[in-house]
Amino acid sequence: MKAQMKFQKIVCLVCLIASVVAFVYGLGICTDLQSFLYYLSAEGKTPLVEGANIYFDIQPFNAEFVNGAIVSIIISVTLFITMTNTRRKYYISNFVSAGAVVVYNLYFFIKHIPTCMAFRAQYVDGVDWDAAAYWGETYGLTYTDSTFWFDAIYIAFAVMMIALVLLVANFIWKILLIKRENRLLAMNKGVGTNE
Repeated sequence: MKAQMKFQKIVCLVCLIASVVAFVYGLGICTDLQSFLYYLSAEGKTPLVEGANIYFDIQPFNAEFVNGAIVSIIISVTLFITMTNTRRKYYISNFVSAGAVVVYNLYFFIKHIPTCMAFRAQYVDGVDWDAAAYWGETYGLTYTDSTFWFDAIYIAFAVMMIALVLLVANFIWKILLIKRENRLLAMNKGVGTNE
């Protein structure tokens, strides 16, 4: 039981960290685009570089992602509010909070990965990179055609999936331990009544 108790503390912390990783990812994607493409685009106007308006196109997605990551953090905090990280025996509130963490985060990433990949395609195929390099050099902007921040959603997703698998494994382990403990208590109770 001691090993499982230590494990549940770590798992709850990992879930919270995974939510924070998603939040940091959400902040990073547009920050990187802003440092270059923002200056080459013009919201509602013809951009200096064809395709540079992706910076404005991606803003609603980014805002939704950051807000969703904040919700993920709040839901992960419920693991601590319900004391899932320290309880010896789990109650309905622990199952509800863990279920909410798993369901919400699966939904969150499954919803956002395809949209992010569509923006990645727009970024790769829609931006005139020759013009971007020219204007970037002219204005002294840091030029990057890297797709790191688009691809990094898979890193954030992998971190979250590891956290969710650990959380489910923790609950399975806890249930098995409690069932075993209950069987032992029942056996000891039966031994005591025969004397």
